[in-house]
Amino acid sequence: MQHFAPVPEDVWNYPIGGYAVCEKWLRDRTERRLELEDIRTYCRMVTAIGQTLQLPKQMDTLYPEVEKTIPFPCPFPPKAHGNTSAIDTVDPIYYCSSQKFHILIEERVMSQIPGAEKKMVAGILGILLGSFGIHKFYLGMQKEGLIMLLVSLVGGVVTCGAAAGIMGLIGLIEGIIYLTKSDEEFVNLYINQKKGWF
Repeated sequence: MQHFAPVPEDVWNYPIGGYAVCEKWLRDRTERRLELEDIRTYCRMVTAIGQTLQLPKQMDTLYPEVEKTIPFPCPFPPKAHGNTSAIDTVDPIYYCSSQKFHILIEERVMSQIPGAEKKMVAGILGILLGSFGIHKFYLGMQKEGLIMLLVSLVGGVVTCGAAAGIMGLIGLIEGIIYLTKSDEEFVNLYINQKKGWF
């Protein structure tokens, strides 16, 4: 008997589209033995969900750390507007830390590999709107996006929604794969090579 352990409880129960993704993915495959690529896909999915759950905690710790790096007096003094200075209405500490935070974000974006900024958006689109191929259109893969859209709309009518469900599952898996790729891998595979599927 095949099994995965340990999968954290919060990851196991994480819902997308009204169902627990990890549990449903395995339940849909109970009638067959998982191949190596299936296992790798599931491990990537568990890792992506786990990292997603860690993001709020990381954001909570980021802001205080940014504040600690701010020199005083404030290097970004608020500008005066007419007779009223912005300093009268804005907390200087909040203002300085906010400016520093945005500068750090801008530096991070500028240091990214060109095209890597699309990874997060494409992953989320795949997870949430994958059945319509929106993530494909976003990445410039018009043919693949059109295939997913037509299969979902036309095939969905013929199969009473089953085709749309399959496309949604493909989009979900692709979205998770996008998010688990490094920036270099994502740009090379999906921006430069335009790899259409998985």
